[in-house]
Amino acid sequence: QSMSGLIDLQRLNKSQVRFVNEHLLFNCNISAQSGDLYWKLRPFLSENYQLLTYIPQEPSPEEILQLALQPFDLENDQLVRVYAIKLNNGGYRVIHIIAHILVDGLSANGVYDELSAYYNDPDYKNPVSITEQKKLYENLRIELEDTLAKGKSAMSNFWQNNLKDVENIGFKFLQGRSLDSKSEKSTILLKSPVSELRFSFPASTFSKVRQLTSTYKLTPYAYGQLVFAVLLHKISGVDNLVINYPIGITEGQDFIFGAHVNTILKGYRFNKETSLQDLIDQHSEYTHQLKESKARYFPIAELISYAPTSEILEFAFIQTNLKDVAIHYEGAGEIIINSDLNVDLA
Repeated sequence: QSMSGLIDLQRLNKSQVRFVNEHLLFNCNISAQSGDLYWKLRPFLSENYQLLTYIPQEPSPEEILQLALQPFDLENDQLVRVYAIKLNNGGYRVIHIIAHILVDGLSANGVYDELSAYYNDPDYKNPVSITEQKKLYENLRIELEDTLAKGKSAMSNFWQNNLKDVENIGFKFLQGRSLDSKSEKSTILLKSPVSELRFSFPASTFSKVRQLTSTYKLTPYAYGQLVFAVLLHKISGVDNLVINYPIGITEGQDFIFGAHVNTILKGYRFNKETSLQDLIDQHSEYTHQLKESKARYFPIAELISYAPTSEILEFAFIQTNLKDVAIHYEGAGEIIINSDLNVDLA
């Protein structure tokens, strides 16, 4: 975010330190013990700890990108980094780089609201103490483990049926073969580099889509995923394909930040006679069984074992949260949400 006006860097740093100290996950690391992963609380930061990094001269976009791309050591690093950059126009840019394990698209708004509160009110405290957060988090862990234990058989049956005989897409439509004369083995060569394509639809097309989704009781997200599946089928010729997508886990979102998300898969079956109605029926049956079996809770690490011969994480369909997030610092104005830093996480 870029902004003009008066920004007190010392006050900003202290507010970030208070925020980290009073939010459980933001002052934790991930610890590996006996094959399992645990949250481990870090020592609290001192009041004068310098969490904020001040950059007095505006860096290039490439240099900013490099800051964003620095990896986190989840076992040892502070998992939030804050930069205040002095801009050439006299304003500031404040950049928060947060490990994805601490925040997702749904919780980002809450994080920035809290950061604003800590800066604007030196006496502000998190209404939920660290001790209470630990209890709530432990209760959440027990609840989710209980859900998985009681329903694992139904979840396993659901995924075994849905991932039966899935095929690799494998970018077959981008590949060509050439013969290596020395080894006489075929080598895969890309015919053309993969690039990004951005496009938009006219209002008339959007109106028709709205009408169609309403008629068939589809969400725009489900319809977009269906269109993507048809596209992959038409281009690749693969009849039995899967698309992975993130799904929100609602438990705990009201009291703890974090990545409340799991990755699950949706299979699409095509043949020469497949119609739009067939695909919609497949979607309806999938959605019903997914809800009944609670299969969205099944860990992705175990889920992929049900299709050992397929690269089932090849293609993903993700709905981006386009709602602007904003920090309102007292004394600052002309706050602009910068969208020019586009980091590809694929």
